[in-house]
Amino acid sequence: MSYPSMYPGNPMYGTPLRKYESMPSVLKENGYSTAAIIPHDKQFDNIYGFFLANDFEKLISEEDYPKNEIINSWGIPDHMLFDHSIELIDEITTTHGGDKPFFVNILTVSNHAPFILPDIYTSPHPEYTDENKLIEYADFSIGYFLKKAAAKPWFDNTIFVFLGDHGRHCATPYPISLDFVHIPLIIYSPSLIEPETNSQIASQIDVFPTVMGLLGIDYNNSTFGIDLLKQQRKYAYFMNGNKYGVVDDEWYYSSDLKGNSLGLYHYQDNDATNYEEQEKEKAIEMKFYGESNWKTMLILNGNRTEVSRFLR
Repeated sequence: MSYPSMYPGNPMYGTPLRKYESMPSVLKENGYSTAAIIPHDKQFDNIYGFFLANDFEKLISEEDYPKNEIINSWGIPDHMLFDHSIELIDEITTTHGGDKPFFVNILTVSNHAPFILPDIYTSPHPEYTDENKLIEYADFSIGYFLKKAAAKPWFDNTIFVFLGDHGRHCATPYPISLDFVHIPLIIYSPSLIEPETNSQIASQIDVFPTVMGLLGIDYNNSTFGIDLLKQQRKYAYFMNGNKYGVVDDEWYYSSDLKGNSLGLYHYQDNDATNYEEQEKEKAIEMKFYGESNWKTMLILNGNRTEVSRFLR
């Protein structure tokens, strides 16, 4: 949906559920079939209601899989989820004679605790912890998926987008661990996109506009995101609990939601020195950017109680 993190509140629990300008809504308007597939219970985090309210025509979840495939509270493992994803895409393309475009959102969870390694995968590193073996397995599963997809008639005309939910909190001198918010973004389509590495600052909210740019679909971008292949992002914003952070290529600024500054840091050197006094203008600019993001999100979601509380 290309909206930034919001605190407090969870847009997926709104009553009534809000319909966002989003990738599934724009693609559905342009003739795409839209579906989502998850490994676990569809009621988790109100995914079912939220997805249906936001133009996903179909959701495949735990209740649709054989019971013997379910291995823990997160449902089925990644490679099985990818098998069912292939089946779902085949069903969509076959139903429409192979000429209807599709958008399928796949949520994998195997590298999330509790860590249970499926029998299909044996780690070449027996000394690794179960958690690290599951990271290997998650990577293996993506390769497993792409190898199967490559044999399908829809592969050459499909764009695959891989990104993480979040990273892990690691030891850090900073208010919010950058490891927690630093994730990969991989856009893969060997028949359509030339390989390159782009190291500019980017955010999850930029995925939607960037994909629309690659597809060449004309739409009204009313989101917070940009097309990373056509525009340059100056700052990226993130939030964790009641704190937010803003980064550019050099600096990391953080504050709490009451406006108390938590520091300006030269994060590229992992420097724990607070440079806010020496770089006041930079800190003020980054603080303004961060506050603009989360306060605007509160207003857009109609959270009037919190708006009046924070916007004084």
